[in-house]
Amino acid sequence: MTYREFNRHVFQLYTLRSSTSFCNLSITVEDIEGISPIGDVPAFPELRNAWNELLKTEESLPQYFGLLAIQCLAGTLMEADDDGTHRDYNVRLSQLLGISDKYCLQPLYIGDNLANPIQEQIWLSATEFLRLGFGLTVHIPAPTLNAGRFIQFPKSQALLTKEDMKRCSGFFYAHFLRGETVHYSFFKQKFLSNLSEIQLSPRARGILHDSDRGENAIRQLFNHFNRWDGKVWQTPSKPSLVKKQSAPKVVEAFEGLMLVFESNNPAFFLLANSRNVHEKVISWNRNACFAFPDSFREISFFQASSLYKEEFHASRFFVPGETRYVLVDGTSKGREYRFLLENSRNEWQLGDQVYLFEPTPVEDNIPILRPYVESPASARLWGGINSGKDNSYVAHFGPEIITAGDYLVICDGRQVGSYNSDLSPGSYVVRSSENRDLKFDVVDLPISGVISPSGSGWDLRDLTPGSVAPHIEGCIAYVE
Repeated sequence: MTYREFNRHVFQLYTLRSSTSFCNLSITVEDIEGISPIGDVPAFPELRNAWNELLKTEESLPQYFGLLAIQCLAGTLMEADDDGTHRDYNVRLSQLLGISDKYCLQPLYIGDNLANPIQEQIWLSATEFLRLGFGLTVHIPAPTLNAGRFIQFPKSQALLTKEDMKRCSGFFYAHFLRGETVHYSFFKQKFLSNLSEIQLSPRARGILHDSDRGENAIRQLFNHFNRWDGKVWQTPSKPSLVKKQSAPKVVEAFEGLMLVFESNNPAFFLLANSRNVHEKVISWNRNACFAFPDSFREISFFQASSLYKEEFHASRFFVPGETRYVLVDGTSKGREYRFLLENSRNEWQLGDQVYLFEPTPVEDNIPILRPYVESPASARLWGGINSGKDNSYVAHFGPEIITAGDYLVICDGRQVGSYNSDLSPGSYVVRSSENRDLKFDVVDLPISGVISPSGSGWDLRDLTPGSVAPHIEGCIAYVE
């Protein structure tokens, strides 16, 4: 493998694993080995010679991402060994690059301009390239003249380890559905309120309580949660008798709960594995209840599917104007149950004190429902003409983006200047700091031919109260 190929693979790893605008450049030996044997790194002359050349672009990509990955790996290894000085860091970086004398790193850091060292140029250039091209924000410290000025950048990326994040999978399982879309502020509040119950290493707890790195570590975990594969990892109870690495606990994390009606009777389906039906819930018993996170057991709100109107999907949040059904435990949510009992069109008793209601239209200012309205609300797509597939829309009839915060849109790897629904075909990403990336495709649909209308159209002069409603053919209006 050439360095140029290595550099592109590293860049793809960094950009593809980010699920929000927050981007962290930490990397592990396992990550590097997935691209190229780590023993081959010293064979890349680009990393052992002057780094000024890495600022150049090849096929629209700067060549310094491979270097950044190796620098961040040195930071990861140093943190794992509980070392913290710049000398400890330089020893590890020298070993990775195959440089026998750690003092040879200083000329590489400085380059040909002592007043503007190439190390600082590369890191600042990388953060700008990712921000302007892909809406990704890498948090690094400001340049300084203090000791350790060159290693402060890779050290700042060494946050939570993969092992730390695996230990949070039990928290994910207890409080969220796999793939659930939640606002970052809600995730952060849930995490901090349950932090004492998560078995984390002292180092991880120190980072989370650190005023400089704590926020970035939670955002890193939020990215990980958005990509969570549903596996729950348990920490061995006797670490001295077993290996340090956690072992996967066989637990199926469901992606959702779907409601349909069969002969006017509600039927529920557990969804897993990319929203495929995993299991039908025949009776709402104790086992059925405990298949879901705590937040969904006592009350759930069902909104209509954007693709199939006869399907309704569960959410922890009440959406004014869109919530069609509410599942509630009459014992633990007595006040909500009594309110729904008095303000619903229909009700079904599903089990012991478990009820499904079809509420009458209510506003979001009802005090008893206000705590269930998501605030701030997660970003979502609305409207548009669906092509018949999930998250796919017809060209020139794209969706609207509903969000209160700032966002940017990326199409096929390039930022879109200003967004409107008149979209050309491509793969789109709506990215922000507080929400999970929204991804959708826009496609051209083949048109076999224009169907001629059978009538002459609408004569609006003949439309009077009591007249026969016009016949609608298609969705395009022609006005003469």
